[in-house]
Amino acid sequence: MERTSGIVLRKRKLTESSLIICWLTESHGRVDSVAKGALKPGSKFAGILDLFYLCEVDIIESRRSDLHTLADAMLLDPLAGLRRSLVITRTASYFTALIEMSTELAQPVPEVFELLLKALRYLDSAGASAKLIQRFEARLCLVLGIASDGRRSLHAHQVLGRHLGRLPADRQDLLDELKGRGLD
Repeated sequence: MERTSGIVLRKRKLTESSLIICWLTESHGRVDSVAKGALKPGSKFAGILDLFYLCEVDIIESRRSDLHTLADAMLLDPLAGLRRSLVITRTASYFTALIEMSTELAQPVPEVFELLLKALRYLDSAGASAKLIQRFEARLCLVLGIASDGRRSLHAHQVLGRHLGRLPADRQDLLDELKGRGLD
């Protein structure tokens, strides 16, 4: 795989010193990679691999599995504003959960990458709102080619729910919290 931009969707521990990083990349779609030694003191990945970080990455493709090796990563934008409140972080997590549910491994969809990056940057600067969530869902439907055909009066989240089989479980709680704060 060539060098590409990627957003960290999820990370989890693989061993005492290594992580599995789930990326949404611009040119390769959703990709899982092992960051060997990422948890060791002085690792070249220290401070680079956190949720929602935008990085430039080199990933070595595995011939045997869907779990590739992260060779190098350079932080482009930590999107630090996504951590300024729990509701903003939860909204970013909702967006990344929808992306994970609606994309397949190694299937490039540059429009999905651009949509997520634009939404995270907006969230980073302007904060969370119910309208932002609804706009994101509607645009995701368009990008995925599953937008309502106009004959039904379905909202985007209903279309996504039918297409994906379900939505992330915390959607309604998140919307209730935003509306309770007057952020609708």
